[in-house]
Amino acid sequence: MQTAKQILHGYLRLYRSISEEYRGQFGTVTLTFPQTLVLSLLSAEGPMPISELAKATGSANSTISGVLDRLEQMELIQRIRSEKDRRVVYVALTPHYEDVREEIESSVLRKFPDLIGRMSPEEIEQIRSYLEMQKIKFPGSVDAYIGYADEVAEVKVPYLLLFTAVENSFKHAMSLYDALWLVVQCEHYEEGTFRGLRMTVQDNGKGFSEEVLEMFSPGREEELPSPKDHLGLTNISRTLRLLYHRNDLLRLSNAKTGGAHVEIWIPEEPV
Repeated sequence: MQTAKQILHGYLRLYRSISEEYRGQFGTVTLTFPQTLVLSLLSAEGPMPISELAKATGSANSTISGVLDRLEQMELIQRIRSEKDRRVVYVALTPHYEDVREEIESSVLRKFPDLIGRMSPEEIEQIRSYLEMQKIKFPGSVDAYIGYADEVAEVKVPYLLLFTAVENSFKHAMSLYDALWLVVQCEHYEEGTFRGLRMTVQDNGKGFSEEVLEMFSPGREEELPSPKDHLGLTNISRTLRLLYHRNDLLRLSNAKTGGAHVEIWIPEEPV
């Protein structure tokens, strides 16, 4: 059994690896993971108050201010005071960002092969550490199970995809009144012409609304603007579309027993 100190160190190593993985992946426009997250959100949602931006990215106001300062220095965002309420400050993309957006997006696509690796036991262990941290944070309120078949270690998977789905469940299913249970499974899967890895995350929360189910329905040709509180699912969907040129690899549903059910299908080889 890991001690709280060991779990904390494991989680910190995971966070550091996330930041390092995304740092410098954007060509001549060098961006960190938090900066990229802010730009992605503003691109999808348009101008946002700083407080809402902090909430949507899971950051403290002081943290998001530092991120915005650096993006403002790079002339990628601008702060605009609300005309209706001068106390409210909005954040918006600049014309300069529009000028370099194509460069950023094309550079991301070139770097995608570097963001794919094997579904290793180490990544599963990182998720276990994250779950243990939540158990310490919410004693007696979290129960989780991870099922992992050895053969899935041979399938190439975009880094942090499963972690994002697990984190999304905690964000939306955690309640002050009911204990959360979470089931995470990774298995080799075949259906029709599909052959590869199926990763599932199921919780006992309130489930998905009809709006969200429609928004992320398999086969949708056009992506609808994502609600601010489902940025994680939006990023998963966009990553799958960009990498595999398919719009049916993220599948959401509500379990018969209640709660959200997320399936991520990973073909054995990218198209």
